[in-house]
Amino acid sequence: MIGDDYIIDRYRLKNSVNKWKFIALILLLIALFTIFYHKGDGVSGIKSDYIASIDITGMLVQNKETIKSLNKIANDNNIKAVLVNINSSGGTGVGGESLYREFRKIAEKKPIVASIGEIGASAAYMAAIGTDRIYAYDISLVGSIGVIIMNIEVGEFAKKHGINLELIKSSPLKGIPNYFEKLNGQQKEYVQNLVNESNKYFIGLVKKRRNLSEDDLKKVSDGRIFTGSQANILKLIDQIGDGADAVKWLKSKENLKNLEVKNYNLVRPTSKLEKLMEYSDNVKLIFSTIFNTIST
Repeated sequence: MIGDDYIIDRYRLKNSVNKWKFIALILLLIALFTIFYHKGDGVSGIKSDYIASIDITGMLVQNKETIKSLNKIANDNNIKAVLVNINSSGGTGVGGESLYREFRKIAEKKPIVASIGEIGASAAYMAAIGTDRIYAYDISLVGSIGVIIMNIEVGEFAKKHGINLELIKSSPLKGIPNYFEKLNGQQKEYVQNLVNESNKYFIGLVKKRRNLSEDDLKKVSDGRIFTGSQANILKLIDQIGDGADAVKWLKSKENLKNLEVKNYNLVRPTSKLEKLMEYSDNVKLIFSTIFNTIST
């Protein structure tokens, strides 16, 4: 015959198990909410509207992942504006042009502003003029509008060390410039034409985007670099200021004034599945702790 004490103990045990099951369910819901409804990180399924802050730094080269990220920013309806923080001395022509093109695509859908830090020159300046407005410090380095192709000729050095490279080419201009070949007159002219054509494109962008007259353009397009103060006078930037000033300009627009600025990393965004995997170990730990407690 089952005693009253046994029945009471079973009732208490059942209540204890139900309590821990309820706690486990609540913790699971919290974990899932964190994964799928975390706001404003540029990754999650549901997030609030915000201003994305991105960094363009170092040597600029064409980067497919960066372009994908910028394309995602352009099409993300929760990102209402973009702050571009630039600190780069430049890079390849295509590196600058690819960023310029992506910034113009963003500008077609939402405001985008550039803030130049220590330096925004050459390809980095090309990228900057793709935005709607440019800010820089008084002593930021800005400009260096021009193109350069470097040819390091090491043929004589190689010969002194017993290295001989014989080039058999289909034409004199094939593979130019080449480290092991000293440029002749025809080859130099060929390389100079490449520089001139690339420079013509760059200068054309500056004239168009900065709305410069021919006289103003001549003052800034000889490859020189300028301080922010000089660049402001020469119309290469719009205003002296920092990132906060750039954000203030963005927030002067009615639909942006209450939005938070959040960093957006220009790398491949993490998918929901990958995000779930990141949390899986923690979820497992939660459940193992709960059921270990129940069993003891």
